[in-house]
Amino acid sequence: MAVRRGVLTTGAIVGQGIALADAAGLEAVSMRAIADRLGAGVMSLYRHVPNKERLVELMVDQVMEHYAYPDRAGRTWRENLTTLAEYDWAMYLEHPWVLVATATSRPPVGPNTLRAMEWAYAGIAELGLPPESATGVILAVVSHVQAVALLATAERRHSAESGLDPVHWWRQRLREIGGDRHPALDAVLAGHIEGDPEHWLRFDLELLLDGVERLAERHRR
Repeated sequence: MAVRRGVLTTGAIVGQGIALADAAGLEAVSMRAIADRLGAGVMSLYRHVPNKERLVELMVDQVMEHYAYPDRAGRTWRENLTTLAEYDWAMYLEHPWVLVATATSRPPVGPNTLRAMEWAYAGIAELGLPPESATGVILAVVSHVQAVALLATAERRHSAESGLDPVHWWRQRLREIGGDRHPALDAVLAGHIEGDPEHWLRFDLELLLDGVERLAERHRR
């Protein structure tokens, strides 16, 4: 993102916060760093954004707007949950800091976050689940995507450092430690194992959605 020095608006502050977080994580985001990028005094930023907590909320909400879920018209509940998973996955890979900021029971909440939550609940309304079960379904999908995204972002670092994909890394470690003491694990690693996190994102999502379908069937009885 190009820096326009001397231009001080809430949008400019949020934009620079996102640029800093994308480059070096949330820990790199500070009013001082943003002020330096904008050629402004630190205290002048507080006239637009009162604190870092509010800044992160605005940053997350802006990214959520970019990854707003599409029109649900003509989509089934299963297609809606798959779409939710795909959009969140893409968002976390492009902006890993959003995963850090939102993987909590009290995430930053703004208008776009609320719209996303409304979309999710409305998207599975046809299942006829009670509120607690509907919440559990959405949490299961969201938590699954967050967990695999966490593995994927960590794997980027590990692969760059070791030069090995996760499957080859495990095979190497098993040989070093002694695979003869773990025959079941040795047999698994000796076969074809998919090391791409996106494969497991989709594989396990299908398992989850099959379970949701059975849950809905039980509620309809």
